[in-house]
Amino acid sequence: MHRCRAALAALDYIRAYPDRAALVFAVELPSLTFQPDDHSVDNLIAAIVFGDGAGAAVVRAGDAPAGWTVEHCGTMLVPEGARHLGYELRDGGLQVVLSRDLPQVVEAHLLEAVDSFLAGAGTSLAEIDLVAAHPGGPGIFDAIERALRLRADALAMSRQVFSEDGNASSAGIFFVLDAIEKARSSGRVLAIAFGPGLSIELALMRLTL
Repeated sequence: MHRCRAALAALDYIRAYPDRAALVFAVELPSLTFQPDDHSVDNLIAAIVFGDGAGAAVVRAGDAPAGWTVEHCGTMLVPEGARHLGYELRDGGLQVVLSRDLPQVVEAHLLEAVDSFLAGAGTSLAEIDLVAAHPGGPGIFDAIERALRLRADALAMSRQVFSEDGNASSAGIFFVLDAIEKARSSGRVLAIAFGPGLSIELALMRLTL
């Protein structure tokens, strides 16, 4: 189950069973997709960008005095982006599809997705304190900053996570949220991630210290 869809399933569960908790986790092993006999630039870039990783969160109902609160989740599908991100099954196994045009696709569609998502949550981008971006790489960070008209240092923690840990695919957003918490930042956070499809995954969260 992918990113926000997993979070939505967890939220549905704890709404139905408010006295219980749900464990949401992601484990990614993109190193298994490396094709040693493929000397193409795309294969080499994928090997450089992606890193193995895992992340997890325990989700409970009710208001916590401190920590993360998930207020709203959503997904937007961009069908024309399907060929830009995903996997292909070949004789040698799974191979990452990572188009060099992906940042342009993200930039073209992200603002519409974010505005619609936040309007559905009764808020707007002007009321967001922090943006937690999936650590997809410099091109993705630049596309997000241009699309949302963010200040130059808005994604500093996301960029730091990428420089230290690479892109851990669906687990990557956990790394960024952890970095934000360790930096003692607080407020309303817009989490942004991307997946095959092309899917734009969004979560409105609040961090209370």
